[in-house]
Amino acid sequence: MPVMPEGTEAALNRPLHFREFASAWADANRTNAVTRKSAQGTLNPAMIERAIRTGDGVEVNEQQGPGFYGPNELKTFRKAMQSVQREFGGGKGATPQQLIAMSTKADVERANMEIKTSRMYRIVGSVVHFAVKASGKNNFDGNYNVRIKFNDWSDAMVSGRTWKGAAQMLVRGRVSIDCTCGRHQYWFRYLAGVGGFAVAPPVEKDFPKIRNPSLEGACCKHVLKALQSLSSPTIQNLLAGELERQASATGYAATSGRFLTKEELAKAGRARPKEVNQAAAAKAYNDYRKSVKALKTKVRQTGKKKMDLEDENRALKAKDAARVAQLKKERAANQQLQQQSDLNRLAADLNAARMKAVMDAALSGNDPQKASAQATRSFAEDHAKRTGVAVGDVEALFKERGLL
Repeated sequence: MPVMPEGTEAALNRPLHFREFASAWADANRTNAVTRKSAQGTLNPAMIERAIRTGDGVEVNEQQGPGFYGPNELKTFRKAMQSVQREFGGGKGATPQQLIAMSTKADVERANMEIKTSRMYRIVGSVVHFAVKASGKNNFDGNYNVRIKFNDWSDAMVSGRTWKGAAQMLVRGRVSIDCTCGRHQYWFRYLAGVGGFAVAPPVEKDFPKIRNPSLEGACCKHVLKALQSLSSPTIQNLLAGELERQASATGYAATSGRFLTKEELAKAGRARPKEVNQAAAAKAYNDYRKSVKALKTKVRQTGKKKMDLEDENRALKAKDAARVAQLKKERAANQQLQQQSDLNRLAADLNAARMKAVMDAALSGNDPQKASAQATRSFAEDHAKRTGVAVGDVEALFKERGLL
């Protein structure tokens, strides 16, 4: 367990007074944080990456003497980190079923055989605190402080479900964990950080090269007992009440904490979690993974159908555009033919007017050429009046078409 200031351990071993209990663990955690800064023999991320890049390995001063870690061993450590990140998703938390399923059988057995009580006593925003009775080993007969953060807390408040339904959504959703015991600190805190299911602070960044180099397991026996208590209807009712209380409060979302009332503590004390059933948790987690996979497949299929529809729409639009372009082309050709037909009729009418003027001039003894020019002028003026075009423009058109 963490190094504690003088007098703190005695306070933790007395019959529980929860404010004193929380204060004692806060003091212990502060002392542990100070002690941690002077720790020797740790293997931090920069040392691992530098040693792998150079190929030289790294030597650290450990309690049992100098320890050397070669580049291949360090690469194995890094593969273990990456495996944890893939398994847990790295940053989104993990479901209680997943955490129980991924824990070692030894830790599950210890939770069932050695840990008798797990009592919810405090809520800080979306983080619920449990006092979990120690097994009595390691000369400590007090309680450890387990924190479980519900990562879907805000979603549950606006889920549209009843408060009890929202609480059930929480306990099936993703959580993050922390425990003040040594098992969590030295075996699982780093793993929880890499896997994205650690309640911070503290955040462990140094690799557990001696106690858990293969990064096996997930939870200590105290966390397992607290996780199992989430299946209790009593605990779920307390969570439902807190969701409603926070949702009804004035101001910003809750960030400060509160201790449970005397009545709530009495209810929490009556919660009797069943044994941790790893087989049932594994089945529930596998079912969850299958449902997530099925949902992703459905989303991909829906996306493919959407893409197919979009492609079909694009093809139809292309066909429409080509049809419109063809219609425009045909309309332009028709207009050109119509214009040519109109010009042909116009030329025929003009020639008829000229012929008549020439014949009339010949019969009357006038100049036929002047008569033809006058007929052309008169025809241009008449056409200009009918079409609203200037006479000069009509004459220019006649000239362009070779009618003059």
